[in-house]
Amino acid sequence: MTNNSDYKLKKVKNKKKKHLDKIVESDEKFQKNFKNDSTTFNLLEVIIVMIITVLFGIVIGWFIGYINNNNKSQYLNNRDDIKEIIDVYDNLVDEYYKDIDSNQLITGAINGMMNSLADPYSIYIDPNTANLFNDELTGSFTGIGVEIVLYDDSLPVIINVLDNTPASSAGIMPNDVLYKIDGKDIQGLSIFDITSMIKNGSIGEEVKITVLRNGTEKEFILKRENIEIESVFVNYYENGDNKIAIISISKFAKNSFLQFEKIYNEVLDNNVDSLIIDVRNNSGGYLSVAKNISSLFLDKNDVIYQKKYNDNIEIIKSDIDNVIDMNVVILVNEETASSAEVFVAALKENLDIDVVGTNTYGKGTVQKIMELSDGAYIKYTVQTLCTPNGNDIDGIGIVPDFVVNLENDSDSQLNFAIELLSKGE
Repeated sequence: MTNNSDYKLKKVKNKKKKHLDKIVESDEKFQKNFKNDSTTFNLLEVIIVMIITVLFGIVIGWFIGYINNNNKSQYLNNRDDIKEIIDVYDNLVDEYYKDIDSNQLITGAINGMMNSLADPYSIYIDPNTANLFNDELTGSFTGIGVEIVLYDDSLPVIINVLDNTPASSAGIMPNDVLYKIDGKDIQGLSIFDITSMIKNGSIGEEVKITVLRNGTEKEFILKRENIEIESVFVNYYENGDNKIAIISISKFAKNSFLQFEKIYNEVLDNNVDSLIIDVRNNSGGYLSVAKNISSLFLDKNDVIYQKKYNDNIEIIKSDIDNVIDMNVVILVNEETASSAEVFVAALKENLDIDVVGTNTYGKGTVQKIMELSDGAYIKYTVQTLCTPNGNDIDGIGIVPDFVVNLENDSDSQLNFAIELLSKGE
């Protein structure tokens, strides 16, 4: 089996380098021409021309800004559909009998607009939640590598310590109670305030963490690092001569494709015969990442998914040649959603790959994110998603080829997938 991923990455890099070379060449031509013509002006003339150019630019910039602001003002004044909103805002700010936080009014208005859409995926996300949301999708954050939870306004409890992080190296453990940060008592603070105290600092900057372990105070001085969130994991199953790799993808974050490629190369080194791709409880993420991972299995120009907006259809295809050539089974459940469903449908409909588990969630819409001035987000639906064959996903989901319910005492879905591959079906 040949792994072409390295070759393709090199090819993409070469294309980018070629483009950059063109830019450099154009700069060189400009400099050459400038040098050839430099004898036309003396130094004083060049300085005068520069001054005139700067002054002219300032005047033109002011004029354009004035025109734009004036047009914007006239545009807003002529917007009868939002005039009433502006009037309500002005009256409340001027006449309400108590002091009003104008920012809170604006936030409430935006939140109200999002709620009025009656779309569970079109929402307002406050700045604190937006930070966590961004960390999850980006796949990395600045911090020490702990996950905490707050129960009933008590002190937060560390529920997970990520491997190979400052927290794990220092000896912080799950079930430690977070007591102080930099010597400051955190009793009564919100979970967002606490996480901000830990994360808000430069990489390499120290933070002092005090925990309670079995009633005893323990103090740790840690340096903040860039923590990469792992979203792709691998385990192996061997049955005689048959070796199966079980690759789990927990989300399609920005760094998930690189993690998947790295693990797949490890799989090749382990002489694996077949793959189980586990996207159970994967709620989605970036469509572009789902597309890139799907492309590793598909031929160039195979349709991965379709996007619809009114009567317009956009077809998204694989843009690389097939890299992975193994027997594959996919595991899904009712929490497999969004871009994870796109990934499943792409492999199922193009390659007739067996899907095992329960019917997926059925989130077949695309959201756009708009960042507001205070760091909050609004997320709103702009398109619907369809499978390569044009089948709707939203409210329907992906129906497995083999419906297998999860049993309490064992992972019956995984066992069924292993049995399928072992039989070579």
